[in-house]
Amino acid sequence: MDCRYGGRLVGRLRAHGLTSLGAEAQMFLWESSSPGVAMLRASLDQLREALVEGQYVTLRQFAEDRARLYDPDRLVPSSMLWSAWGRRG
Repeated sequence: MDCRYGGRLVGRLRAHGLTSLGAEAQMFLWESSSPGVAMLRASLDQLREALVEGQYVTLRQFAEDRARLYDPDRLVPSSMLWSAWGRRG
């Protein structure tokens, strides 16, 4: 996964000869009871072993971060949704 790809979209369009370029990014803030956070928890559960074995987080850090997803007083940011556009010629 390339977390920086969205920021390079305009450059990719320019490299293909497009002009009048633009882009926008959108993020949502979800409550702990939302379907988005439920999906995030399920994704994290599937990635837990790889994240810990890859030493991105400790098992304790993982458990603490995952537990925060149940906090009703916390809003959880979604992934960034990127859109980019341009014109030919």
